[in-house]
Amino acid sequence: MNTFTVSGLVSGYRIQHQVPAVSIHHAIKVFQELFPKSRNVYVLE
Repeated sequence: MNTFTVSGLVSGYRIQHQVPAVSIHHAIKVFQELFPKSRNVYVLE
């Protein structure tokens, strides 16, 4: 597993969170599960 830095808008604030995941797509899905109201989510490389 790799650790990805995922960024997204949550309640109007841009946050970054370290997410352990298998792939970039999986990292985004994990972030969206942690923050259900997140929008505009992407992985920083």
